[in-house]
Amino acid sequence: MRGSVNGKRAHCIISDDVVKSPSEGRNKLIQDKLEENWLQIVRFVKFDGSRTICLGTRMAKHDVYTRIFIPPQWRVITQSAIIKDESGQERSFWEPETIEAPGLSLTTLQQERQEDLESFLLQRQNQIPEVSFQGIRPHLIQYGWLPQKFERVVIGVDLASSSTGDYTAFVTIGVSQNKLYVCNAYQERILGNMKKIDQLFDQWNTWADKCTNTPVLGIDANRYAMDFQGDLLDYLQDLEGSTESEEKFKHLQIEPIKSSGRGEKIDRLMGHSLLFERGKIYFNRVTTDDGKSHTDKLIQQITDYNVMDSNDLMDALEMALFIGRNYINSEITFAG
Repeated sequence: MRGSVNGKRAHCIISDDVVKSPSEGRNKLIQDKLEENWLQIVRFVKFDGSRTICLGTRMAKHDVYTRIFIPPQWRVITQSAIIKDESGQERSFWEPETIEAPGLSLTTLQQERQEDLESFLLQRQNQIPEVSFQGIRPHLIQYGWLPQKFERVVIGVDLASSSTGDYTAFVTIGVSQNKLYVCNAYQERILGNMKKIDQLFDQWNTWADKCTNTPVLGIDANRYAMDFQGDLLDYLQDLEGSTESEEKFKHLQIEPIKSSGRGEKIDRLMGHSLLFERGKIYFNRVTTDDGKSHTDKLIQQITDYNVMDSNDLMDALEMALFIGRNYINSEITFAG
């Protein structure tokens, strides 16, 4: 399903182990490609009335087996390695073992379950593990009116790694009286660094009259972000600064942030959870319906985290908070 499927029509299509490993099951790009190939190519190769059989093992909570091959469109038969008999006693699916079907003993299976429950449920039982809550608790989301002036404006930017995949996301926060205000969140698929720079200026320009200081940019310290920074510095050097907003933007402070060594995306976000718990973060009460505000999407990403989603706005917010929290007088440390 990840290759080319063309040619004559088929009466029967059989796929076997389209997800090869847990790392593939957790890889969003691979799973998106599998889903795209099925929806746009494979299903159109069939004759009317033909059948499709998909064999496989679940490798991750959000792999293709939980996205496409699900009831009622599919008749799903799930086989587990450990089953229970009529008396409720556990036994191995392969018991009694024979030379033709050696299988695994119940003792071996129970040991595997004890050592790694999540992997066992997925790969041996073909069950989706119960997901513990991940993200900021919804009741901690506070809305507020933006103050008249900000002491500092910080823009977190998460750049798309490709033109066809992720979004480039911008989250602007303002610092005022020991609190952080999420002014706006915006994402778009943007080609070219200059267009991204234009959007960055637009995000700043919206709030420039509220801030007496130069803006701060929080951005990932990866290779393509470094390329963006190079073009941005050239742009700032040539900027005439004919308006007060442009003059402040010309002296933009750029703060590269290393993601490596700080855990997964959700871990980095939860490092700021105490700011939410202590009531230090407010979201702009006023939203627009002109398509230039994606604050609702941002809140969904941070309160209902899904590893298979892009979560670009969440990444941009995390970088803005990483910088912004340094401008408030707080003894709150990063949550472990």
